[in-house]
This record gives sequence, structure tokens and C-alpha cells, in this order.
Amino acid sequence: MIEEQRVGQLKGTLMSEHEKHFNQDGIQTSLIRVVDLGQLYIISANEKIIASFLIEIRINLAMFRAHPLLVFPSELISGTGEHMSINLFKDKGTPLASQKFTWKDLVQKPISKYNDDAFTRLRVILLNGVELEAVRFSHMCARMNKDLQKPLALMRRVEHHQATLINWLLSADHSPLETTIAYEQVAIEMTAAFAQKEPDEYLAQVYRFGLLEDFDHMYRYSALMDRVEGKDANTILQSYTDIIPGRPTIIEHRDPLDDLRHHYVKEKTEAITKFHALTIWRGNSRHIITT
Repeated sequence: MIEEQRVGQLKGTLMSEHEKHFNQDGIQTSLIRVVDLGQLYIISANEKIIASFLIEIRINLAMFRAHPLLVFPSELISGTGEHMSINLFKDKGTPLASQKFTWKDLVQKPISKYNDDAFTRLRVILLNGVELEAVRFSHMCARMNKDLQKPLALMRRVEHHQATLINWLLSADHSPLETTIAYEQVAIEMTAAFAQKEPDEYLAQVYRFGLLEDFDHMYRYSALMDRVEGKDANTILQSYTDIIPGRPTIIEHRDPLDDLRHHYVKEKTEAITKFHALTIWRGNSRHIITT
């Protein structure tokens, strides 16, 4: 059962993923507090629709750091221009009805291929993948839940506009190879960071396994750029990411059953593990579609 309530009506009651609640029938159930697009949802953990779409809870904001265009006014400390951490328990967000995008809103000045930091482009690509996956999941969720079709349609339009706005921040002077190499940089840096911080040793091993192939993809595309365009891939990577051989391509062609992995146990898994898995899934789904 999903109940949508106004934040102001919660009377200061803050619920986290590990807190317990007794419903009207006296049945104890875990609750997850999810803030997304100015709405607040209380989701019963015994429902099957624990949506990655809802679990998103604006992880976007944590990624918007390296480019002035990607900083929200609510993230600035008044009068100082300095960043402040987002507080999901205090930030009430923007009402869905107020989230309208005009063409002027959607078309912003793109980043500079050479003058802006490479991690600015990395964040743009990753966040675009997060938004697009939210749209795809919304479609799937709507097919299985008639009661949610209307609210999901309203939210999906905003997610679509956000994905478009973010995607158009990439400048048009990126060649197809340069864009591909930028996507490989996202895959490598994101996977490496998550593998280092992942508390689940099995999943950390899975991420390291995939990382070896990402390195080899980067190595091959960089060699292709040198041969076809006569350019050094470091003009895009800015020497943040190593260009080294990884697992040879011939070994990557495995039997499909060898690519199956064990899933985490949602009742026992730490929240950070879920965020890692969802973010890599979203980032790589965008990467696969593009390349």
C-alpha cells in the first residue's frame, strides 16, 4: 500500500529504512521514507513495488558539484556562495505541479570539451543515465499498477525533461569516439569508486571483474581514436583515468550463463550496497544504449 502525504502533515515524524511501524491492523511493517520530486511516499516493505524509481531519492543532487550550471540554489549557503550538504529529512523539495520546463529552461549553455573538468562531463553522463532509467522504470511500473499510472505519468514527464536538460549540457563538438571514451571514463571511475567502498565482498568482486573489461574497452577505443582521428584520448580524459590493457576482448565473449550473478538479499543488505547496484545499473544501461 502506498500512501502519498504532504511533508507538512507528518508532524515532524521522520522514518528511516530501519524503523518499524504498526499499521491500523496492528501488523508491524518496515517503512521506507522516499523524497522525490517534492512528493513524500511511505512504502510498505511487504509490497512488491519497492521501486528503484522511488529509491532514487534525488541522488542526483550529490553529483552536481563541478559545474556552476549544475548547482541548485538550495545547495548554497545564503550570502556565502558555498555548497552545503542536502538534508533529505528537511528539504521539502518543489511541488510536482510547480516543476514545469520551458524551452529556455531546457536549453542551457553546454559544458566546454576542453576547458571544463572531465568529471563535470562524467557527472552529466551519469545523471542523464539516472534520469533515463527513472523514465524506463516508470513505464514498467505503470504497466503492472493501474492505480499508479496517473501519478507516474506526471512524474515521468518531469523526469523526461530533466534527462533532456542534462543530456544537452554535453557540447555538440564531441565526436562519436570522444563521446564513447567519455562514457568509458564514467564506467571506470564509477565502478572503481563503488568497488572500493562496497561493504559486500561478493558485489565488490563483481564490480572489479567488470572493471577489467571497462579498462580494456577504454584502451581499444583510445587506440582507435589515435588511428582514426590522430588524437590523444587524454584530451578528453585529462589524465584522470589510466589507459591500460584490461581483460582481452576475446575472453569477454563468454557463455551467457557465465554472466549471471547472485542478487543481494534486500532484507539484510546495507543501504549503500543498494545505491551502488542501482547507480551502476542505471549508468551502464545508458552506456550500453549509447555505444
